[in-house]
Amino acid sequence: MQGYFLVLLAAVCATLTNACLKKYQGAAGRGFIAASVFLFLSSALALPVLLAVCLFDGGNVSVEAGDLWLPFLYAVLYILTFFLTMSAVRLGSLTVYMVYISAGMIFIPLLYGVIFLKEELNLIKGICIVLSAVTCFIPLAGGKEEKAEKRGKKRYYGICILAMAANAMTIVLSKMREVYCPGFSPENYTFYSKAAVALCSGLAFPAFFARRESRTRLRECVKPRACLPIFAGAAFGIGNILFLNICA
Repeated sequence: MQGYFLVLLAAVCATLTNACLKKYQGAAGRGFIAASVFLFLSSALALPVLLAVCLFDGGNVSVEAGDLWLPFLYAVLYILTFFLTMSAVRLGSLTVYMVYISAGMIFIPLLYGVIFLKEELNLIKGICIVLSAVTCFIPLAGGKEEKAEKRGKKRYYGICILAMAANAMTIVLSKMREVYCPGFSPENYTFYSKAAVALCSGLAFPAFFARRESRTRLRECVKPRACLPIFAGAAFGIGNILFLNICA
C-alpha cells in the first residue's frame, strides 16, 4: 500500500511541474528561448537540493565514469518530453495530457519489468497495466467534429502519446540503473541526471548571447515569475526520487 501512495505522490509532483510550466508560459510567452530558460533554471536550481540529499543519504556524489551514459540518456529523454509537453499544453488540455503521462508512468515500466526483466506478473500488476492502458483511450472518445478540429485533436493526442512514451522511458531507466549500474544510488543518479539536463539545455545559451535580439528576449524570459522554475525543479526532483525508490 505504501508503494501505491508513493506513486500517487510522484504523479502529483509531475502535475505540479507541468502546472508551473503552463503558468510560466503565460508570463514569459512561448518559444524556444523561453523554453530553454525554464528548462535550464528548473534543472540548475534543483541541483543544490539534490546535492544536499546525496550528501545526507550517502555522504558522497562519486560515480564511475562508465555509468555516466545513463544520466545523459535520461537528459535526452527528459528534454524531448519537455518540448513535447510545451506543445501539448499549447494545443490542448493539461488535464488530459496528465492522464496520459500518469498512465504511462504506471503501465510502461511495469510492462518493461515483466517482459525484459522477467518479473512476476501478479494480479495487481495485471490490473494496473490493463486499467492504465485503457485510460489512454478514454479521451479519444468524442462526438462529431469538424475536419480541422479533428486534425488538431489528432495532432494533440499524438503529441500526448509520444510524451507519455518518452517520459515513461525515463522511469524505465531507473530499472536499467539497477541492472547495468548497480553502484549508482537513486539519489546520485537523480543528481547527475539533473546536472546532465542543465548542461545539455545550457548548450543553447552561447547562441542566444551572440545576438542582441536574443539577449533581450533572454532577459524578458528570466524576469517574470522566476520562482516557477525553482518550484518546478524541486517538484520534479522529489517526484523522481520517489519513483527511483519505488523501483528500487
